[in-house]
Amino acid sequence: MANCFDLTLPISDQPSALFALPAVLAREGANIVDLSHDRLSLSLNPKGATIHVVVEIEDHSHGIMMLAALAKAGFAATVQSI
Repeated sequence: MANCFDLTLPISDQPSALFALPAVLAREGANIVDLSHDRLSLSLNPKGATIHVVVEIEDHSHGIMMLAALAKAGFAATVQSI
């Protein structure tokens, strides 16, 4: 697989909360390889959900720029593996 970031992002569980994420990733030129949405886990806040997304990036610096754009858009992404 090419350069990838495996991200976990908490979001609020409300209509359109997920909509902004792919827009930010597309704007930054990151390709979504895999995405899952978990809102049923007992460890989550009842008003929250967790998004797991694997994105393909050009290189490490591109990934850092993508993370900065996510943070600017209000997403608190954590990188699980690089």
